[in-house]
Amino acid sequence: MVPAEVELSFGVRGAAQPAVVVEIADGRAVAFRGRIDRVDRAPDGTHLLVLDYKSGSRNPYRGLTTDPVKRGRALQLPVYGIAAQQRFGAASVAGYYWFATERWSYEREGFPLGERELATFRHALVVIIEGIERGLFPARPGERRNDGFENCQICPYDRVCPRDRSRAWQRKRRAPELRDFLDLAEPED
Repeated sequence: MVPAEVELSFGVRGAAQPAVVVEIADGRAVAFRGRIDRVDRAPDGTHLLVLDYKSGSRNPYRGLTTDPVKRGRALQLPVYGIAAQQRFGAASVAGYYWFATERWSYEREGFPLGERELATFRHALVVIIEGIERGLFPARPGERRNDGFENCQICPYDRVCPRDRSRAWQRKRRAPELRDFLDLAEPED
C-alpha cells in the first residue's frame, strides 16, 4: 500500500469530489460530506485503505469488527470507505481509526468494508433518519461513570440536564415510538 491522497475532501466547498450519496432501503438517499485524513492504495489499484487519525482514547472504538457502526454512533468509516471507492474505483476497501500516539501503541481499529458492514450501516441510517422525521430525539445518557454519564461527556448541555436523567430515560425507553432506536442503541445481547 502506498499513500494515494491526504485530506481527501468530498461534498464540501472547493472539493473536486461530490458528496457521498447513500441510498437506503425505501429508495431515499442521504448525502454526506467530509474530509478523509489519508487514503492508501495498492500498487495495482485493487484495494484501498482509509485511515482516520485519532489522538484520543481507543476505548470507544473497540469492537468494530463485531459492530461496525457502534450502535449508530460511528458512521464515519463506512462513509469514508464509500468516498474513497468513488474517488479511486477500487474493488475493495478497508477503513481504520489509527490511534497515532505512543500511548495507544499506534494501533488501529476498523474493518474491511463488505456487504455485512454496509448493511449494518444502512440499517443504522434508516433508524436515525426515521427517528428524526418523527421528531424523536431521545436523551439517552448511557451508563453512569465516575465523571458523569457515558453519552453526556462532550455534550455542552450536560451541566443543565437534570440529575435524574437516567431514571427519566428508564421511563421513556419503554415508549413504543422508541422501539427501533432502542433496538439499535441498546440491543438485547
